[in-house]
Amino acid sequence: MSPIEQVSQLINCLTKDEDQRQDLWVHYLSGHSPSTLASHLSKLKKEFSNDADLQHLLWDVFNNPPSDKFKELLANFSEIEQSIVCLLALGLSISELSQYKSISEVRIRHIIQVIRYNEVWKEIYGVEETIDRR
Repeated sequence: MSPIEQVSQLINCLTKDEDQRQDLWVHYLSGHSPSTLASHLSKLKKEFSNDADLQHLLWDVFNNPPSDKFKELLANFSEIEQSIVCLLALGLSISELSQYKSISEVRIRHIIQVIRYNEVWKEIYGVEETIDRR
C-alpha cells in the first residue's frame, strides 16, 4: 500500500465528517507527519465545539436582547473594547477570547484594564475606580 493510500485510510478511520477530512488532508499536505493527524483532529473538534458554544450564546442574545442601558454603555468604547465587553458578557474566558480574537492574553488583559478604568463607570454608577497602594 502506498503512503498516500495509508494516509487516506487513516483519515477515513479518524472521522466520517467530510469537512474534518478535508482539514486533515490540508494538514498532511502542508508537510505534517501522519502521526499528528489524530491530535490535529482533536484540536479541530475543540475549535468546532467552542464555535458551537458561541453560536448558542449568540442565539440566546438574539432571543433576549441586551438592555438599552447596556447599548449606551458600549457606545463609550472603541470597537475592539466593545467586542471584548460583549464576549466577556457572553461568558468567554480570557484564554477563549485570546484564541477567538487571535490576540495574546496579555493584550486582552490590557484591553480589559482600559475598559475597567474608563470614565463611563463614574458617569453611569457615580463611582470611581481607586487603586489600593498599600
